[in-house]
Amino acid sequence: MADIQVPFCSIVALDPNSFCYRVCGFCEQVLPAESSSYIQNAHPCERCRYRPRSRDAPTTKHLYKILMSICTDKSAMVVVVFDRAARNLFGCSADEFLRFFSQNPTAMEMASEVLEGEMLSLVLRPPKGGYGQQLRAVSIVPLSSSFQPVMAILPQLYASGQFPLS
Repeated sequence: MADIQVPFCSIVALDPNSFCYRVCGFCEQVLPAESSSYIQNAHPCERCRYRPRSRDAPTTKHLYKILMSICTDKSAMVVVVFDRAARNLFGCSADEFLRFFSQNPTAMEMASEVLEGEMLSLVLRPPKGGYGQQLRAVSIVPLSSSFQPVMAILPQLYASGQFPLS
């Protein structure tokens, strides 16, 4: 199935329950969720067994995986937004957002509020290899000339105490 062009849609909401997953810092193989037995320098990737050359090199990283509800003039649907496309909306890596989230536990709900109603142009692709049910957003282009990524807005709003937005 070919890519689906969605020239105009708006964001209805983001699912705040899960927004990222952990991968190998070298080969990006999906890794199990972190456990209390995780040791920073013992690399858990069974595929590449990557060993960093220095203690400062990350052995793992996080990538975005966001469920986003959108609507067009004809329908509403849930799409999954992975790392490359999500960075356009968030303006930072998933690791950076995760650090901000650890200090501000309502950050994902607030990100959803900030993005609600934002007009986008999307390119959607069917799930790879039959995995998953939602279409994947492989390209996201905000249509507003005044669009600002989430991480350009949230720190200012938290600092000024302007939450909740509603």
